[in-house]
Amino acid sequence: MDSGMTAVVIPSEGQAPLLPSGTSAISTVPMPERLTPHQRKTLVAILISVVLFTYCAATPGTIFPLQAHEMGISISTVGAIVATHPVVVALSAPICGLLCTRVGYFPVLCGGVVALVVGMVFFGAVPWLTKDATHATLLFFAARVTHASGTSLAFTSTVAGL
Repeated sequence: MDSGMTAVVIPSEGQAPLLPSGTSAISTVPMPERLTPHQRKTLVAILISVVLFTYCAATPGTIFPLQAHEMGISISTVGAIVATHPVVVALSAPICGLLCTRVGYFPVLCGGVVALVVGMVFFGAVPWLTKDATHATLLFFAARVTHASGTSLAFTSTVAGL
């Protein structure tokens, strides 16, 4: 028997026992003590991706509506700008997957990180670039598309490279 961790299986009240009669109500299932290097690498990549995606997708949505209101951009336009990110990510992910197989995972990841950072910096710099609501709206859309493209490149290559 392996010396790994054990999982306990206990039937709930009124439920028939999970094990045949004459056996213990507690069953042990062997589980690995440590993760393999590939499992560790996969877990770290997934955690980093989730944290970055949550930060990059949520941050503009919390600060941007107040900033846009001060610039005279309507709330419906703000919603469209914020919604641009998931739409672009969903539409460009298959293309990014094909790009990963043709160019390689690491170059796509590096290009994605660069586009992601450029998009975030550009998005944050729009209020200093113009005060006109129409120009600002176009620049916000461009920054959001750049950021979403970078997100799609980075995360598709991370998942595809696992």
